[in-house]
Amino acid sequence: MMEYWDVCDRSGRKLGYTKRSDEEFLDGEYHIGASVWIVDSRGKLLIQRRAASKRTGPSLWSITGGKVQAGERSIEACVREVKEELGLVLDEQDIRFLYRSTGSDMLFDDYIVICDLSIERARLDDSEVSEIRWADLDEIRVLCHNREFMYNDISDLAAVRDYLDRYFAGKMSTAAVDRPVTEQCPAGSSAGFHLFPDGSGTSRSS
Repeated sequence: MMEYWDVCDRSGRKLGYTKRSDEEFLDGEYHIGASVWIVDSRGKLLIQRRAASKRTGPSLWSITGGKVQAGERSIEACVREVKEELGLVLDEQDIRFLYRSTGSDMLFDDYIVICDLSIERARLDDSEVSEIRWADLDEIRVLCHNREFMYNDISDLAAVRDYLDRYFAGKMSTAAVDRPVTEQCPAGSSAGFHLFPDGSGTSRSS
């Protein structure tokens, strides 16, 4: 099926016209792709194996994502792709922007969401995905090292780990605050507070 994409400049500003997915992008023209790291309450990440029939990266592991269609926001594309490829539903309000990176003619928006999805209820689009499973970051790093994981840059895993470290540290701090004051910290010590990630992202060019 033919898709239409908004054409943007390198900063992500829309230039006011679209191109078909089969059209060439000129110097200074970009389109946007988006993907989402789905993480459960144990810190495990949902990864998917791309179908063997895929033209790009057949049978490689990846996270869920795709191209942002004309008139669509990148976060909306993430929700749509998860529903189309996995048959699972994300709440847009739970999703946080992680970072944007830049390719030759694409801007990549990566998001992250913490939610306990039941993958037993997944309905995979077998033209896109052959299987899904939970994995930790160290497993994904090994897949990247073995060239079995399709991703823009392995260094981006550091941003995911940093977000999760801050998120789970924040959850632990909240749990401590909820306990009686006498249980929060030993006498003579001071409790540190960890800021919950606010969803803002950083830009990285590669």
